[in-house]
Amino acid sequence: MRFPLIALPAAVVCIAYADQIRLKDGRVLKGKVVYEDEGKVVLKAEYGKVTIYKDNIEKIVREEEAAPSPQKKRPKTVEEFVRAFAAGDDSALAKLKKTEDAVWMAKRLLKEEKEQARKVRLEALIHDLTRADPEDMEAAEKLRRAYEAGEHSRTTIYSLAAALAGTKSERDAREAEKLLRQILKDDPAYVPAVYELVRMLLKQKRKGEARDVVRRALSSVEKGSQAGKLLKRLLAELKK
Repeated sequence: MRFPLIALPAAVVCIAYADQIRLKDGRVLKGKVVYEDEGKVVLKAEYGKVTIYKDNIEKIVREEEAAPSPQKKRPKTVEEFVRAFAAGDDSALAKLKKTEDAVWMAKRLLKEEKEQARKVRLEALIHDLTRADPEDMEAAEKLRRAYEAGEHSRTTIYSLAAALAGTKSERDAREAEKLLRQILKDDPAYVPAVYELVRMLLKQKRKGEARDVVRRALSSVEKGSQAGKLLKRLLAELKK
């Protein structure tokens, strides 16, 4: 067996993005191939030129093959994390679970997405972040569109608020609270809205505000009415 014309050092200095010559004995030489024929290769390394016979070579890896592929740009914004997840990056989910606007952004991108595989992943993301059924999410979107189109009936506003309150998004929770307070401003004794708002406030550990909501509602109903009885019972529970 023929060996290299020049003895090779035990340790070879690495050259970034260099050609690589992998020898059959396990060593890897890095440098620039400056000559090659059927029997040998001349490699220009940092310590000088080395001639290696091909009998000793396992494989030659050219610079363009040896260079590491450029690193993907890491997502920074909520939109970039949602897009990354839609594209198949499951590691983005941990970040999105801690981001209050993730559900809102996923819903927006879902409307624009054309590729079915990405749509499926966006739907799965929304479901995971809200624990809501996709059909319920679609119903909420229809209610939102109706509201934005000018349908401001109490029933529509309450239904939209209740749907938003059921998500895990802080953004949706704030919007739901705003809508419920809007209803109670016009009709302080609308019991379904009172109960929904109290439930939300208790979930956020705002018990004092919850009691104030019930007191205001009680002050606007007739004594002895069914609504009054329900609200008194609720207030008694909140005082415990």
